[in-house]
Amino acid sequence: MVGSIQKNVTDVVTKINTGIEDVNNSSEAINTVGEGFEEVVSQMQKAAASVEPILTIIEQQSNAINNITSTVTNVSIASADNKVIVDEVSQFSNKIGELAHQLKENTAQFKV
Repeated sequence: MVGSIQKNVTDVVTKINTGIEDVNNSSEAINTVGEGFEEVVSQMQKAAASVEPILTIIEQQSNAINNITSTVTNVSIASADNKVIVDEVSQFSNKIGELAHQLKENTAQFKV
């Protein structure tokens, strides 16, 4: 009977030791996975940091394009305004020519 108890105790101790070893192995595996995740997080942070300057450049280019568009629009408006002014000057020039012709005709009547 004592032998049977000793055997049972030995079996229990062996199972407990096996369980402890399994827990230690699982803990090591979990630590390895955790280290892998840390590496992935680190790489993702590096990737995000490398994208930030690109985003800044894209924003600057977008602002520059908006400024160029605004400038082109202003030049177009100014050109249209200039055309109106040139057309008005042309009309006034034609009118002055007509008045000069009429004045010449009128003064010709008063010559002796």
